[in-house]
Amino acid sequence: MRIETTTRPELVPPPAVVVGPPRTWAVEADAALLEAVAREWQGLVDAHGFFVGPDWTLSWLEARRDRVHPYVLLARDAAGRLAGVLPLAREADGSLGVCGADEGIAHVDVVAAPGHAAAVAEGALDLLAASGATRIRLDRLADPGALMAAVRGRAASLPHTERIATMAPYLAHEAGWDSFLAGLSKHPRHETQRQCRRFWDRDGAALRWVRDPEECAEAIATLFDLHERRFADKGKESAFRGEDLRAFHTALARRLAASGRLLLGFLLDGERPVGSAYGFHQGTTTLMFQTGIDPEFTATGAGVVLRAHVLRDEVLERGRTELDLLDGCYPWKARWATGVRAIVDVELYPSTLAGRARGSVAAGVAALRSFAAAKLKGRRCPGLASETPVESKHCRRLGCPYAPEDGTDEGCAASGGER
Repeated sequence: MRIETTTRPELVPPPAVVVGPPRTWAVEADAALLEAVAREWQGLVDAHGFFVGPDWTLSWLEARRDRVHPYVLLARDAAGRLAGVLPLAREADGSLGVCGADEGIAHVDVVAAPGHAAAVAEGALDLLAASGATRIRLDRLADPGALMAAVRGRAASLPHTERIATMAPYLAHEAGWDSFLAGLSKHPRHETQRQCRRFWDRDGAALRWVRDPEECAEAIATLFDLHERRFADKGKESAFRGEDLRAFHTALARRLAASGRLLLGFLLDGERPVGSAYGFHQGTTTLMFQTGIDPEFTATGAGVVLRAHVLRDEVLERGRTELDLLDGCYPWKARWATGVRAIVDVELYPSTLAGRARGSVAAGVAALRSFAAAKLKGRRCPGLASETPVESKHCRRLGCPYAPEDGTDEGCAASGGER
């Protein structure tokens, strides 16, 4: 086995300070000023807050600067220290939304100093209620989360609609790789070991982790190519494509590589990349965002090998305790995961008479659609994403609220395709 890497720069956290409750609020629309507070902002981001942190937000806003403008809510304590952030963007029509709602984000919530999440969420809603925005979409919210709780607590004064958009499986484990394998049931444990052995028995098999920001442009291009080729081989079109999206992820990868928080690795057959994994490190969590597999190597188990090394090399051996598998319930995720989290889409309406009327109509339409879908197709889990059913025993084990009743052997019905 050959594993190639370069020295990883480590992010030095800012000195620990005690931040008080939020006292003053501002809406910041200047990207340069937001960049100036990025380090302080990053210091408040928790293990599940990557998509509301400065790396994702500022890279995304820069990539879309011709179409959206920053609308970032900043809270400071009595001493002027940053106490909370809610990063949003304003579109040309005056509407507000989260940054990257349609691009695979999850677990959106306020960023807050320890102990102040509820106060930051309430303050953020005060600003949004007074914003005069034509539409406010708070998509991909964490449930439970401080912002989601605050929205529900104001249902009487701030009308809203909500729907569970998807489910996000995750794998939490605090021991080593051998312990994780031992905890799998017999068949997936055997298959994981067998496919890893078979791949590494190949002459020239290698694994390479990308650490250098200067290598990111070529590496991201290779990731996109592998991903698109796999979808083309299936006769499908991937949403993970296009020059604008590639430029955004290149800039994001460079930023993360500079701080040592990039997950970007390639399986090699000789010098040929045949599999890639891309994601982000945030505190004790690693987020698995995207993969790409050469169609010729799908049958060799390259995907299994990649996932195994991400978990072993980049999570467990580095002292991290969670691999967040993000959007969508695929059979392999269900077999490896230890739990699942709901992701909720929310739309807020003004507390005026007209706003309440719009909210009531929208809620009624959503309820009718949900009722009609249930009648036609049954109660379906919004996280279903694979053409292969997820075994119901895994749904029950993970605590999914959409799991079939105990004793039901049928797997979850399939819908849609891969993200």
